[in-house]
Amino acid sequence: MTSSGSSNISTGLDGSGSDRSSPDVMWLGTTFGSGLSPHGFRLRQSFFDILGLPPALPTPEAVNHVDPRLRTNGTPENHGIGERSPSPAREVNISPRAQREIERQEEYNRTRKSREALRRIIKTVQDKRREEFRVLRQALYQIYHYDGPFLKKPGEKAAAGRLIRTGGLASEFVNVFDDQAKWEYLQMRVDAI
Repeated sequence: MTSSGSSNISTGLDGSGSDRSSPDVMWLGTTFGSGLSPHGFRLRQSFFDILGLPPALPTPEAVNHVDPRLRTNGTPENHGIGERSPSPAREVNISPRAQREIERQEEYNRTRKSREALRRIIKTVQDKRREEFRVLRQALYQIYHYDGPFLKKPGEKAAAGRLIRTGGLASEFVNVFDDQAKWEYLQMRVDAI
């Protein structure tokens, strides 16, 4: 590739007409359809760069100008002479639907923490119930599959199961009692019925 001095335009082998060796050049890929352009990459240049002119700067009137159609909620006190006008986005009337959506979002954010606390409470209660049912199933399994010296008579295992269910003894039966002592205790309770 050959460079033409201070100009960023040259005749390159890739057909792009630009100098890829210059460090101050920004490259933008061009595409059409589904593949890359056969011309490769093109140099990003503004109209002023092509003509060699300095870039145009906005005038102070253009910087401080706000379209009068956007000033729907403004008052003359808000737009004093020499003051910078507020952002047009804050002055635009929003539709009732958008206003309702904003209010709904604010209400949702206000009540989010209380809903999350309620969900945690519900989950704690559900986990406790699940644990109680798990322990009850385990206690009933132990009773109905027991082959020791206790609960030998017909109907004693069913009575022990009813006692465990209604008395809330499942967790103590599974977790607390020693193996021999829990069967003696259960036999005494069944005999007392």
